[in-house]
Amino acid sequence: MRSPRWRVAYERRKHDAGALDFDDLISETVRLFRDHPDVLRHYQERFRYILVDEYQDTSRAQYELVNQLASLYRNVCVVGERRSRTSSTSNGTIQTHRSS
Repeated sequence: MRSPRWRVAYERRKHDAGALDFDDLISETVRLFRDHPDVLRHYQERFRYILVDEYQDTSRAQYELVNQLASLYRNVCVVGERRSRTSSTSNGTIQTHRSS
């Protein structure tokens, strides 16, 4: 499936500007933690307890980030609504997270 023209133009302009958007910040952090376990360990020690609000609206990348951070101490609390207006239009689904 091809990306819409606006998406291609957006990605090009973002690249040319050396910029990152919110999704990039999350995915690049996931990559950083995967490639540099010492950096991950530093942040695992810093954030021993993790609370995720609006869990139903988290993306796969956000789930991966939380999973990486919480993998050492397993101190995670998530709060979300079983049925939410925004979850039907966002990337977040419980199935996305259960399949991991």
